[in-house]
Amino acid sequence: MNEKNLEELGEITSGRGFKEGVKVEKDGISVVSMADVGNEVDKIHWENVKKANIPLRTHKLLQNNDILFLAKGKQNKAIAIDGLKDKAVATHQFFVIHPKKEIDSHFVAKGLNGEYAQNYFVQNARGETKRHITKTDLGNLKVFVPPVEQQRMLVQIMDGLEDRMRHIQFCRSQLLKAFDLVFEGKLDGSEQILTQLMSVDNNEFIIQTEQLYALLKLMKLESADKAENKRNSNRI
Repeated sequence: MNEKNLEELGEITSGRGFKEGVKVEKDGISVVSMADVGNEVDKIHWENVKKANIPLRTHKLLQNNDILFLAKGKQNKAIAIDGLKDKAVATHQFFVIHPKKEIDSHFVAKGLNGEYAQNYFVQNARGETKRHITKTDLGNLKVFVPPVEQQRMLVQIMDGLEDRMRHIQFCRSQLLKAFDLVFEGKLDGSEQILTQLMSVDNNEFIIQTEQLYALLKLMKLESADKAENKRNSNRI
């Protein structure tokens, strides 16, 4: 099984600190704050992000495909950055993950928002009055990482399924749980959930769930082959 610590997927850096707070101005560099990643937000709406005239620090600039992780407060949410056209930074409440080329940022963000990762953050949170996740604890989260093509396929299929079933809240929660189990590496549990979902009377939903099921079976076979090859090499 291709299990890694999150820190192996890319560089993790801290957001930018502002000693005197952010002085909002009409022009300048966009500054992403906690207000831009609320409960119902699944992407950053750059037209609503406030700007500030601050000194440029190139190493703190955000890039498309980065992942913002909200480390401060009770909601430790992750968002993959896309649609960024101008210069932008994140405040110190965030960690910024700069993923490697073989990592899909949307796959990681979706996994970090799932039950498996969120339970990990609850168990490892520091501070009684000001709850936060440390960079070390974030980096030590163990995740299952399939090849990037499969990461993108998982995200594409998941996104399509979610669009078709938002009105079926139970089915949606079960689907996200199946993905979460894949991210954790518990493929048998994910397979069981997908088998149940395929009985839903919705043709488009069934087709895409079957695609996800087939991809999962492929991932299980590849994982088993790697484990067998490792056992054989150990015998030599």
